[in-house]
Amino acid sequence: GDKEAEKPMVPVTREEEKVIRLQANFLFGFDKSTLRPEAKQTLNQVAQEVSSSEVQSIRIEGHTDFMGSEKYNQALSERRAQAVADYLVAQGVDAGKVAAVVGLGETQQQMQAQCEEEVKGIKNKAKRRTALIACIEPDRRVDVRLNKRVVERYEEMQPGQ
Repeated sequence: GDKEAEKPMVPVTREEEKVIRLQANFLFGFDKSTLRPEAKQTLNQVAQEVSSSEVQSIRIEGHTDFMGSEKYNQALSERRAQAVADYLVAQGVDAGKVAAVVGLGETQQQMQAQCEEEVKGIKNKAKRRTALIACIEPDRRVDVRLNKRVVERYEEMQPGQ
């Protein structure tokens, strides 16, 4: 018997964004932008994922809490984002995949009102400040946004494709 020739298959893909949220207190000391030694193991795992052929581009965003001036926080968030980007590239991530490295400062902080409410009853000023710094910790972070192209399925190639 004659066997019908296998038809070529083409992938059908979709774009997908994945956000890897890295807490700044793990990456950096308070008010610092130098990576802590213990952060490097996690960043090595991020570098492996970012190097995947599915990942088309990455955007690295630094964020801060509301403490400090807006100008200072903007610069700190930029330095933190750049430190993560530099480390990932040093680990072999293709610099061409790094579409953007941005600092968003305190523009996306969310914990201020809730935390100020939580600590307002603490009379000791130093204890109140320490509690506030701990409470607003989620606002201090670096987000690594991966733009991925994911294969959903394969279809037969149509004439003219």
